[in-house]
Amino acid sequence: MELETFVHHLHFDTEKVAPPDWQVDWEDAPLPYKLYRGLPEIPLNADVPLTLSGREAKAEPSREELGHFLWYVYGLTQYSQIALIEDTEEKGAVSYAQLLRRFVPSGGALYPNELYVYVKLKDTPMGIYHYDAAHHRLLLLREGNYDSYLSRSLGNSSDLSDCFCTVFVSTLFWKNFYKYNNFSYRLQGLDAGVLIGQSLEVAKRIGFSSRVCYQFLDRTINHLLGLSDQDESVYAVIPLSVNQNVNSAGNNHNQMEIVSAAELCREVPLLEHTSY
Repeated sequence: MELETFVHHLHFDTEKVAPPDWQVDWEDAPLPYKLYRGLPEIPLNADVPLTLSGREAKAEPSREELGHFLWYVYGLTQYSQIALIEDTEEKGAVSYAQLLRRFVPSGGALYPNELYVYVKLKDTPMGIYHYDAAHHRLLLLREGNYDSYLSRSLGNSSDLSDCFCTVFVSTLFWKNFYKYNNFSYRLQGLDAGVLIGQSLEVAKRIGFSSRVCYQFLDRTINHLLGLSDQDESVYAVIPLSVNQNVNSAGNNHNQMEIVSAAELCREVPLLEHTSY
């Protein structure tokens, strides 16, 4: 199918993007969140304020503030149980569906996105973390300073030296493809969009400045986070700062360093963490 036809079907003839004999294999459904095994854990404060009104960011943000930000962006907020009544000849059989809700909407409440953060705080080891929403904690994927690596992956379009955190919004494809087939492509874009919007709004309420980067070297960012391109990929990168504005680096395009994805990936070792 031609790309233009596929995109047209996604918007106007959604039944044509899935195979005619498509049947959802509910037994093959993934967990509602991604979990890692055997990684250093950093718990986040569960005593989250019930409002962000009137808050001002501190000159030096803390892990506690970052935890509040992450919870308001993508934390678990509600447990919902729905009764499903099936009519039979004898009597109605009742089954229950359990859903874990978050602040942002999601197609079918499947939440295909994941959040990763590059943290540079005084009270937290510097490095790359996964936000474990199921337990409201950070899991250390890779320790160290990656300012230069990230700046070059972003085409030197952002100055990350004064950013205390960089947020990565990824999409884990199977999280909703198992149910929606090719239509999940549209839903993943919608879900990522509202998650990005939520991130920007929460940052503004807390007093952080932010900007969204869509153009970057996908392969190098995924490599840094230890993601397999076929299973999961970063959709957007959001630097956070306590300065008034997160400015672009302002490099002259004629003087920008040209670097290949393969060359950058060789600078950091491959991650082989176990997730399920």
